[in-house]
Amino acid sequence: MYDWFILLTNPLNLRQKLKLLAKQLTSIIDTHGITSRYGGDEFVLYLPEVTSVNTAENLIEQLVNSMNCSITFNGKKHSLSISLGAVLAPASMTYEEAFPLA
Repeated sequence: MYDWFILLTNPLNLRQKLKLLAKQLTSIIDTHGITSRYGGDEFVLYLPEVTSVNTAENLIEQLVNSMNCSITFNGKKHSLSISLGAVLAPASMTYEEAFPLA
């Protein structure tokens, strides 16, 4: 798979690429949380329903497996790959408190 640098330097413009990534992330996250672009090619996923390390690992694996793929846009095939990290915070912690831990 290509890394983000290669994806970002191909003919598809950056805005289109980020929209494709956001659409794919949102379709996987569905109603379980919030997907937001943080900056550049970075996104933040807020998933309040994830309450265990095992669940977080399974979700990360699912996201990586589904995002490391090829997509077709305007008749051209493009490769995607991502890397992810996670922070598991107590339910009592607000998003604002948990985000700096990421």
